[in-house]
Amino acid sequence: MNSRIAILGFVVLSSCGGASSQESCRAQAAKEASSKEALDILLQDCERRFPATENPDGTFSLFVVELGREVKVSNASPNDADKEMIKKLIKQQEIDEIKSQRHRSKRMKNAQSGFEVQVAKIQCSNSIGGDCYNYSGIFTVKNNSPVKITKVFFGYAIGAGLDCSGVQNYGKEIEAPIWPGQTVTQSFDIPFISDKSGTGCASLIVADVE
Repeated sequence: MNSRIAILGFVVLSSCGGASSQESCRAQAAKEASSKEALDILLQDCERRFPATENPDGTFSLFVVELGREVKVSNASPNDADKEMIKKLIKQQEIDEIKSQRHRSKRMKNAQSGFEVQVAKIQCSNSIGGDCYNYSGIFTVKNNSPVKITKVFFGYAIGAGLDCSGVQNYGKEIEAPIWPGQTVTQSFDIPFISDKSGTGCASLIVADVE
């Protein structure tokens, strides 16, 4: 039996009374809606009543935002057992994420402790009349840790008379696969900076690991 729905000032008849799935509900709504506004309301009601979608094999899947994926449920409208199963999956994912974060934190610490910076500097790559117009960064590092490093963060500041012991003004995250025991040298162009002194400071830390 049809029921009334009142939304945004419209009163329409819900066509989902005899439907058993979102798909059949949407089909009924398309046939019975008297206007686009009414159809929009009915389709929203279909999704509310039957949040799970039917698969070609007759089973149902529900997209769970907290999990970022679909899970199989017993029917188009999940029952209490389905809801309890979803709660357990969300809880387990939260536990797994905490474990993963702790594991990554430990690997990051190991990588940083074995991160040997041999060279980290700013150099002028284009000068005219003693003024520098283009800069590049260059670094050489050795990975003395048992962890593969995948990214490094190159911090830098440009200007004369800088205190190079402090935090640098600019920075760039760089893809730099460095296997345990490997030494790597890389250079890169630095975006335009108005300072023409040709001098600067640089620092390097581990940004990510595998």
